[in-house]
Amino acid sequence: MIRYKCIKCGSTLESSSSMAGQEDKCPVCGQVCVVPKSIRRVLIIISVCGGGFLLLCVVAVVLLNQPASLRCDRFDVGNPPGEPTPPASQPASLRCDRFDVAVVLKGDKLEVSLDTDLPDDTSLMVSVWRTYREKGNTERYIIDYFSDGSAVGRWRGKQVIDVNNEKALRRFHAKREQLAKIDMAGEIESISDSIEVGFTIPVNQPNPAFGNRNKNLCGKMVRQSKSGLRIIEWKRRVPYPLRHSCSK
Repeated sequence: MIRYKCIKCGSTLESSSSMAGQEDKCPVCGQVCVVPKSIRRVLIIISVCGGGFLLLCVVAVVLLNQPASLRCDRFDVGNPPGEPTPPASQPASLRCDRFDVAVVLKGDKLEVSLDTDLPDDTSLMVSVWRTYREKGNTERYIIDYFSDGSAVGRWRGKQVIDVNNEKALRRFHAKREQLAKIDMAGEIESISDSIEVGFTIPVNQPNPAFGNRNKNLCGKMVRQSKSGLRIIEWKRRVPYPLRHSCSK
């Protein structure tokens, strides 16, 4: 048997004498190594020829135990200190051609789920609200029921949102009391008989595939805002009459 070192991982290897000069694979790292010639052949030369050729024989021993080739499979040059590492190449575009939201109202609970081709780590904003209008004002204001910032993956499965009117109105009246102290709460004229559900894919996504400010986002469900930003918005109105008085 011939013992030698793997040229890649340094493991001690053994191959039969018949493999001398041929290639054998390291069982540890898989590197293909050339089995060196047996050193016994050199010792025979020394015993026959005498010490006069000792130096030549020593050189022969060294040469016979060298690998037939020296491999270089990696040559990575790092950035100079203080210089940022360039980002890995990103896809030219990230498409969204499907963004379907299922909404079912059961009593004061709203069951919601999302089916989309966007990645699970895509940031997502979900809101549920009702609108109202004040006397002498055409603007519509919001009674907030639910607001959440999470990721697409959470909403692939059914989520249940509490849309209890009494809870929402308590929060609403508490907010109006604060506004009344600074004379910013007008008299309510009308309140919508429906709640609205909204899903928004905002800019500044954590996934670099979207690009800076969603510049790589495209597809059937993507729209461009007036400021040129690429976003996805989905809204639906769900009939849900308000059974409690909002006036105070």
